[in-house]
Amino acid sequence: MTILTDVLQDGLSVVFCGTAVGRTSARVGAYYARPGNQFWSVLYEIGLTPRRLQPHEYVILPESGIGLTDLVKVTSGTDAQINDSDFDVDGLRIRIEKHSPRVVAFNGKRGASEFLGRAVNYELQEETIAETNIFVLPSTSGAARGYWDQKYWVELAAYVRDSTPTVTALSIGRELSDAPARRQREMAAHCTQPITAADIKAGRIRVPVRTKPLFPQEPAGVKIELRGERKSCHWNPHYDRDKQRSGVLGIGKELMRGLSPGSEPLRVRVAGGVLFLD
Repeated sequence: MTILTDVLQDGLSVVFCGTAVGRTSARVGAYYARPGNQFWSVLYEIGLTPRRLQPHEYVILPESGIGLTDLVKVTSGTDAQINDSDFDVDGLRIRIEKHSPRVVAFNGKRGASEFLGRAVNYELQEETIAETNIFVLPSTSGAARGYWDQKYWVELAAYVRDSTPTVTALSIGRELSDAPARRQREMAAHCTQPITAADIKAGRIRVPVRTKPLFPQEPAGVKIELRGERKSCHWNPHYDRDKQRSGVLGIGKELMRGLSPGSEPLRVRVAGGVLFLD
């Protein structure tokens, strides 16, 4: 049975660590190959890859600053099929220390709990591996769909972008010039919709579906910062009945000053529970 080779090298932004390769992935020789696993679609949705990759394309992930590994390297299967003796905590630590990515992100709690030796929550952890920070994320496995919450993956993506000086564009068969590379980075970022005259009059900013995972799933008060001014605003995930894929952030007319119809979309990022609009 094939146990997949790690995708690791120096200079990576994030390395995703699974518990063990699934049986389908081991059989076909590609990471996260089971149809019910949403790993590849999530990477695209949170902006870490400029398109949805197919499982067999896992080998080009380093071109986007991403690596892959597992805590178990001697067998394959689901968490329930893995024995305690299969976990190689020391081996993972050695691999991460060797390549020193900015972040190692555990795809599910089981592997993270085994590695850290304690119960874990979905979030950035206090521990590090040398200079590498540790995130724990909800599993993308179809079997764990009941525990799924994409906001933690969105937070990871924002953390990776804010802590990484440069973003490597995904290869499309030729070297990218600076302009297309910048365009790909802009597409990968979470942004608002373009500002219109109606938005300015209403004191609102509209948020497209791709950026909505940064916000609460239900109407709520949120803290934002725009041009150095911070305030609490009302968030509604549904603009209206006919435009439920868009959300609306009511920031008031005062904060809308300085924005004009046709203004470029604002970049949205999260830090310390505050939504920054740049």
